[in-house]
Amino acid sequence: MQGSSTPITVVFTDIEGSTRLWDGQGDAMRVAHARHNQILTETVGRFDGRVVKDKGDGFMFVFDDPTRAVEASSAIQRALHEEDWPGGVGQLLVRIALSTGVVESRDGDFYGPDVNRAARLEAMAHGGQVLLSESTRALVQGRLPDELGFIDLGRQQLRGITREERVFQLVIPGLPDNFPPPRSAKTRGRPLPTFNTGFFGRGPDVDRLAGMLEDGARLVTLHGAGGIGKTRLAVETARRFETAMPGGIYFADLAPVSGPDGVALAFAESVGIHPEGTADIVDLVAEGLTTSTLVVVDNFEHVVDASPVIARLLACCPDLRLIATSRTPLGIAAERICRISPLPVAGDDEASPAVAMFIDRASVQGITLTDSDEPLVRSICRRLDGLPLAIELVAARTRMLSLADLDRMLSRSLDALGTAGADAPERHRTIRSTIDWSLQATKPSQQSVFARLSALPAGASLAMLEQVCAVGQEGSLLEDIEALVDTSLVHAITDLPGGTRFRQLSLLREYGAELLEAAGETGSTRDRLVDSYVGNAPSMRRRLETSGDADAEIVVDHANLIAAMEWTIESGRVADMADVLLDIWIYWYNGDRLSDLVSWLQRVDSRAEGPALDWLVGFTSIQRGDTAVAAERVRAALDGFRQRGNEHGEALAATFLAGVLEDPGEARTLLDRALVIFERLDDPVGRLVAMLSVSFIDGQIGDFDSLIRLREETLAEAERHDYGLLIAWMRWNLGLAYLMVGRLEDAAVAFGEAFEFMVGARYQEGIASCSHCIGSLEVARGRTESGVVLIAASEAAFERLGLAFWFEDIQQAEVAVEAARAHLGGEAFEAVHSDGRRISMAELIESTRTALAGARG
Repeated sequence: MQGSSTPITVVFTDIEGSTRLWDGQGDAMRVAHARHNQILTETVGRFDGRVVKDKGDGFMFVFDDPTRAVEASSAIQRALHEEDWPGGVGQLLVRIALSTGVVESRDGDFYGPDVNRAARLEAMAHGGQVLLSESTRALVQGRLPDELGFIDLGRQQLRGITREERVFQLVIPGLPDNFPPPRSAKTRGRPLPTFNTGFFGRGPDVDRLAGMLEDGARLVTLHGAGGIGKTRLAVETARRFETAMPGGIYFADLAPVSGPDGVALAFAESVGIHPEGTADIVDLVAEGLTTSTLVVVDNFEHVVDASPVIARLLACCPDLRLIATSRTPLGIAAERICRISPLPVAGDDEASPAVAMFIDRASVQGITLTDSDEPLVRSICRRLDGLPLAIELVAARTRMLSLADLDRMLSRSLDALGTAGADAPERHRTIRSTIDWSLQATKPSQQSVFARLSALPAGASLAMLEQVCAVGQEGSLLEDIEALVDTSLVHAITDLPGGTRFRQLSLLREYGAELLEAAGETGSTRDRLVDSYVGNAPSMRRRLETSGDADAEIVVDHANLIAAMEWTIESGRVADMADVLLDIWIYWYNGDRLSDLVSWLQRVDSRAEGPALDWLVGFTSIQRGDTAVAAERVRAALDGFRQRGNEHGEALAATFLAGVLEDPGEARTLLDRALVIFERLDDPVGRLVAMLSVSFIDGQIGDFDSLIRLREETLAEAERHDYGLLIAWMRWNLGLAYLMVGRLEDAAVAFGEAFEFMVGARYQEGIASCSHCIGSLEVARGRTESGVVLIAASEAAFERLGLAFWFEDIQQAEVAVEAARAHLGGEAFEAVHSDGRRISMAELIESTRTALAGARG
């Protein structure tokens, strides 16, 4: 093994959508691939790089000089963009990623963390995009041609790398730079699910569905019986459009939600739109989706009353295309129906997709079936009407039962119910009978876990299963859940925050809910769900205080949290839930999912009392700008927490009360006490918020040296804890401090870094807050019209969000507006201001970036 003492820049490339191109345009792709290889290798050689390996549809290169590596990447993308590619291939799009560090060389290859980092960055990139690690960007800063620039995409979680990495995008003049967020674990939005099993017999259906979308359909509903394979067909079809949808392809699972509000929220989160304040979610989505986007909306049948939400989304988002799966049509004007039939079983001498699927699923169980087994497999598939879910459930039993036994048992259990008919209701009976047959073969404890899991719409971690589903059970929960997974009655999902999560398909969950109700256990199971939140809230509070990743786990669990909140209203356990919601206050503070919290508070406020409820009402009032209600309720919470000896509650109440008091002396006394408590309890987030509140007082009394010192300390503290969103907000607050004292270049840097994080997170409150301040900065720099546009557009955005600007921000904007009005004159000012209020969020982002470029220049 040989080590390297000098940094090496590692570059990975890959062709976007290469599998689809090879499968569909093999001859043309051979020509294009050869030309691609020629362009990349010749360009890399021209810039002093070396080819390490040819990965098939991409390369690994290394460079001694990171500047040359970046220049080569730019030249490659420009050459690819200008190439005249063979017909059928279209524009060949290549992902490129770079990282620089000390690596190890061995047998002509390179190894080490920065090799892994570059590979992970390449997997995150989109076709035509160049991504750089922070190490590469730092080394080339100021050494590149003036035409090349960077966009800070914020901190991203790279697969297999523990710490978040700051990622940058190379900006190449004349080439596209408006890409979707990076494909990382931290990216907002839910990508299409992946499947580890074969896909059979649906080629014509994929062609038919894809053709409808290519012909201009805005919404295609896959309509068919439960268990017929709608979800898999929708996902596989959507994959065909990966390179045709620059806005991205996403997956919205409606199984955990109920009602129009839940549908809108699930849709927004699926496409990475941050739900904020009490803003109309459809309006937020419309602001965020500005390029062609495709979304698979799964399991619509149980929320069909929410069809108007889908109609509004299509009306407000002209670049949006939808594939919906439903057992009933949505019934809106834009809808085109694509009816799905079961898999063909075919005759004895014909190839059968149903048989092929059964054999594939049996192989997952370690069972190899041969040609001699086909007659029995075909008989089984006929009894199951070719329904994919039924085939999945029965094939899972091949590990324990012979084909002859399965055929005989199904003959008794299914035919006796008269399910051989061909219409949809009969097929529905077939699948339900198959579920029942599958459950009958499980142990009572497994049946109980299956039924109880239906009360958790978001599924459950193993710990939650123990607390909610395994109480009073005999035997091993691990063995029970493993058996349910092995028999496809429960699915284990491993790529979500918080570890493996166990969920049921929509049809299976409906069946489990019926069993739970029949057993009289619905209420007791929901009570245990509430109990699990009560028991886990203190530890979750601790994790939220110390890790920026913890709230992602609650996002995954959000539907369960809402279900528990709803149950406490019905069961009279509001006080218990108020304590839980107080403990996880950072989740609401970071995520701004205020609509759910506000809705619950409005329904319970008149029937319950206590300091936790007072604080929650006051907290949401502060977020919405109602300082009078906030002061009254948070003061009541402070008194109540003190009486109960709840120091953490006292510190929280004191911190937020100080922010709405007019007397700086009283506010400072409260904050001094809060800081002592947060320090003793080792609560870094509470301490940061309290330190910020102290700095607000410093600003009010004119102690700007202390103001800046404290905010620099809060930023350093947030960076020490690597807490992404808090880092962005601390930079924003520091930028405000610099703006107050006239340090305009420092303010531009702080606002710019905060702004790019907010853009990467699609966080509209954060974007508008940064743009508002940058507008004030523009006026101070003498770019009056630009500043007025940013201020006006940000004001309009905040009105849509139902939120209020922070008072320091308002003070700076008032100074800027007064100066702008004096400079432009009243009539001209009003005209520019009016124009600014009409621009879209996308236009606001571009205008802000233009202003930042001028400020930094």
